[in-house]
Amino acid sequence: MVKTEIKATPETKTNRQIAQEEKSRFWQEHIQRWRESGISQADYCREHGLKEGAFTYWKGKLTHAGSATSGRAVNSGRSAVSDTSAISLVPVGVKVNVKSEPSPQAVTPQFITPPPIVSKPLVVVVDGHYRIEVSGDFESATLGKLVSCLRQL
Repeated sequence: MVKTEIKATPETKTNRQIAQEEKSRFWQEHIQRWRESGISQADYCREHGLKEGAFTYWKGKLTHAGSATSGRAVNSGRSAVSDTSAISLVPVGVKVNVKSEPSPQAVTPQFITPPPIVSKPLVVVVDGHYRIEVSGDFESATLGKLVSCLRQL
């Protein structure tokens, strides 16, 4: 019996790996073109029929992958997507409304009163003849005397 052994060499790629590399190249090219275009990401996606969520995902993924390679090109001779030379920071003013006095609702805690507990009355049947319904608070000694009186009748 002859054993045949197939070994995968580093050059052998699975269909999944090839498809992933093609996707990566596709998005790399679009991200690079978008950066060079000077238009907003939303406008670029609309013009090229791309989903903005997918664009943002791949931009983050490829930027992260590019920074992991220490600025080297990813899968090509072009510059890595993580090149930050085209990024500039713009100061943004923020308007904050500050009230001089806090509103009474902010200071006073609001307590919610729970609804009253409605309990069923206590039902006492004495010798199968007398039915006593007791609701709310009652004195057990008084109830005991009442039961005792009823039994004597």
